[in-house]
Amino acid sequence: MEVLELNRSEYERVRRRLNTRLGSCLLCSVPVPLVLLSLGVPPPLVLVLTIGAAVMIGVAYPLWWRARHNPGRHDVRERRTVCLLFACRSSAIVSAVTAAVVWVAFAGSDGHTASVVWVVMLSVFSAACFLLSVYVQRKALVFGGDERALVPQERRSP
Repeated sequence: MEVLELNRSEYERVRRRLNTRLGSCLLCSVPVPLVLLSLGVPPPLVLVLTIGAAVMIGVAYPLWWRARHNPGRHDVRERRTVCLLFACRSSAIVSAVTAAVVWVAFAGSDGHTASVVWVVMLSVFSAACFLLSVYVQRKALVFGGDERALVPQERRSP
């Protein structure tokens, strides 16, 4: 795949189209775990495959695409933003799924209090990671639209 040299408005249009296609792909893949379970694949393997596919389709590919086609991709802040977004979004997905698994696994056991504590901790961590990724994304949009933001304040011309 070749690198597209896009201006900011073209980049946003193509990015929205990509997000729509990836969202449709994830929506169409909802029945895949049911099909895998009906074929006799063990549930832990289905969980790992489903999470892996979701992270690849929903997190890794869009961020890889952004790193290749964003007009500001050569800026150090953009590279740092992409790395932070990948870490935060992946951590949020994995910790949210882990919280759900812990809740289901320990719901009927004697260690119910411990499972509630784990679920709350993992849910808070997941929410914090997601909110951090939203914050980092918003900060990147503020700096990304203005090329003058790369120049220190005292050297800017009106």
